[in-house]
Amino acid sequence: MTAIPEDLDYLATRVHGRRSQLAEGERLEALCGLRSLEALGRAVFPGSQAPSAVGFQRRVAAGWLREMEELAGGLGWRRARMMEAIAHRLAIEDQKVEARGLAAGVPPEALQRQLVRPLAVPGPTPSAGAEGAAIPPPGRDVAGRRQARAALPAQPAGALARETALDRRSLEGLVAAMEGLDRADRSGIGALVGHEVDHFHLMLVARGRFLRGLAPADLLPWQVEGAGITREILSGMLSAPDLARAAAMAVGAALDRPPPEPVEATSLDRLAWQRFLRLARRAFREGATGLAVLVGYAAIRRVEVRNLTTLSEGIRLGLPAEAIRAHLVPPGRREVARA
Repeated sequence: MTAIPEDLDYLATRVHGRRSQLAEGERLEALCGLRSLEALGRAVFPGSQAPSAVGFQRRVAAGWLREMEELAGGLGWRRARMMEAIAHRLAIEDQKVEARGLAAGVPPEALQRQLVRPLAVPGPTPSAGAEGAAIPPPGRDVAGRRQARAALPAQPAGALARETALDRRSLEGLVAAMEGLDRADRSGIGALVGHEVDHFHLMLVARGRFLRGLAPADLLPWQVEGAGITREILSGMLSAPDLARAAAMAVGAALDRPPPEPVEATSLDRLAWQRFLRLARRAFREGATGLAVLVGYAAIRRVEVRNLTTLSEGIRLGLPAEAIRAHLVPPGRREVARA
């Protein structure tokens, strides 16, 4: 096989130029002032319309996915595998939508209209582990995926177990892709990848242990190796008497600082996203022309996708601009275009 010629200088220049067009800082603030989905659609996609919040969100997410695939196409196979593993994180959200819809009896034809990409590009597929049957790649048809997901274990809590299995499998692929890189590439993105794994651990504790009341023994096997929250730390978090003390153990791994009271799962999720953005900016800024600048950009774009999704939902629900801003990453009127 002939190796794909790489030009990281060119790709880095491209993403630096593209970042100036993202919905960050003042541009994001301006979008918060819009009061209709039609106006939002015209502002983000000039010359087009946003027929619905779901349609807008699908277009935003699909644009991110296409861009990740474009970047992967300009890289050699090891680095391309890394970008594909990052892209697979969004494909997992499609699979979660499918699992929920199929469990609720939504016809596959109707369900496909809710997906970013019904026939998505397959991502990493590590071998089956403690979670049971292998999860099919996203390129298979919905009916086939329904049969495969039905084979997933119903414990510890049905749908939660299925979604946790999807996340865990994807994160294992992300870690494996990073470990396949050379030392220089790993050093530039290790903190960002480790944070994403530990964000998963934090929400496993917050939602599984403290919202659903599941036993630590049922949740501990879902731990993903290769990040800051080791099995021992996760065990301590799962055994903590309250969510605040559990979250304190995640400082430096999934959180930058102890969360303010009252500690809730939704607020922890936002704080973890804020740390993700900080690390993404750092990778983008310090990555020079290496892989880190591409991975940092991909992460910054993911935050943009999240913010635009939040914004469109807020507009759909008729929420005031200040209420929408409070749920963005970062919240409020803070400048986010620096770095």
